Amino acid sequence: MTRKRVVVSGSSAGAHLAAMACINLEQDVRPAGAVLLSGIYELEPLIGTYVNEAIKMDTSIAHRNSPVFYELSNFPNTLIAWGANETQEFILQSKYFADLLNRAGCEVTIFQMDKRNHFDIVFDIAQNSEILKKMHALVGIGG
Repeated sequence: MTRKRVVVSGSSAGAHLAAMACINLEQDVRPAGAVLLSGIYELEPLIGTYVNEAIKMDTSIAHRNSPVFYELSNFPNTLIAWGANETQEFILQSKYFADLLNRAGCEVTIFQMDKRNHFDIVFDIAQNSEILKKMHALVGIGG
């Protein structure tokens, strides 16, 4: 049986969900890679914001659903990117999660996308751009 190479990816809340999909998986079922754009990896800062009015998280729910609080040593090879024009919280969360992955012994590439923000960061994926080249390198496309 040939294993298929699945790469999970997401932007913003989608990056959070993609990261959670990589948590605590055995080598034979984990994705081959993850592409995380402008994600949030620790949810506790959302408590007390308008975002939490709809989801009604408390501290225990926030911790249970935050990738930063899990064992990360089996996390797949990962590309974490953010826009240069992001809010400071998204930049800090991206760098912090990348640091945690590095400390866990995972292969992680970080990349700041110039002239991009939280909402337009995905645009460069559709073009022959630096982020697309890094994504291709992650999944082994091209040379």
